[in-house]
Amino acid sequence: MPRTARLRLVRLGAAILPARLHPGLSGAGSCLVEPVSRAVLDARSSVMSSPLRSVMSRIVCRLVAGVLLLIVGIGCKSTEPAPLSMLVAGSANMNLGNVARVQVSQLKSDARFMAVPLESFWRDAAAALQEDLIRVEQDFLLYPGTERSFEIVLDDQAAYLGVAVDLREPDGNQWRRVVRTDGLTGRRVRVTVGENRVLIEP
Repeated sequence: MPRTARLRLVRLGAAILPARLHPGLSGAGSCLVEPVSRAVLDARSSVMSSPLRSVMSRIVCRLVAGVLLLIVGIGCKSTEPAPLSMLVAGSANMNLGNVARVQVSQLKSDARFMAVPLESFWRDAAAALQEDLIRVEQDFLLYPGTERSFEIVLDDQAAYLGVAVDLREPDGNQWRRVVRTDGLTGRRVRVTVGENRVLIEP
């Protein structure tokens, strides 16, 4: 090999890795074999392993993200309050044998609900209750001898549940009832609509 070529190869090997004599060789030229071979192998290893490392990194990131989402989902579910169940039952002689409208509401206060006149309430309950009303939870027709059940997730601001029934001949103020929400989470509330009144059994 020409002297100029050997010098260039020596410089290349020295630039890549510190020269170390090959066990079976000696002399100035012998320092070329191992550094150059190691440099070539390292370059091949780097080229081949980079895509693999990239794929593995993506897989690990996706696994970590999936675990985090699962943990967050479990945490959210565990903090949600348990709903209460409500059963509204109509007696055989309910409302003198007629269908009746039933409205169940979540309330911040029971003041307006218990004070508003019957006509004003059924004309526009939202306007009559104003800021005391959080939302109307259920509004449906109930027939004598039938019942209806549903679940209610209480609002954080709900202090009362109000139940109103549009009876034809109510016994005074007995067409409406309220029950405090304290301790109702996860429990069952039964509402019975009779001939001229409403009863609540928390």
